[in-house]
Amino acid sequence: MIAPIDAKVSFEAEGETITLRLNMRTVALANEQGIDLIYGGFEALNSTQMTGLLLALSAPDHPELSDGQALAIITRATTAFGEALAKLFLLAAGAPDEALEGNPTGREANGSASPPTSSLPGGSKRASRPKSSGMKPRNRIN
Repeated sequence: MIAPIDAKVSFEAEGETITLRLNMRTVALANEQGIDLIYGGFEALNSTQMTGLLLALSAPDHPELSDGQALAIITRATTAFGEALAKLFLLAAGAPDEALEGNPTGREANGSASPPTSSLPGGSKRASRPKSSGMKPRNRIN
């Protein structure tokens, strides 16, 4: 059986520890904000959407976080937030914690990122929606 995704990372913002989670609940909360976490990419998100993204991903651990506090975090801790987002998606994709220790964006020593395409805040990358080749899949799992 495939294990469900429940990735978790924390980062510091003005002396506070902020925890982000990626699981079905936070994906649904982001979708309510009009943000597709899996295939949407982050480069086109405006500040309101980035604030909504932070609120969605932090909701399980910080339900009291206000819109104003979230905006302050994405404004004043942009790099830390971006690096945490990158690590969150790398963990969700199956990268082991040990592989990311001391390397918050998951970048290799040569500067390449593990999952290609689609920029995240903080300079990391994640996979984009697979493009259809027009061919039908040969083996389907029902």
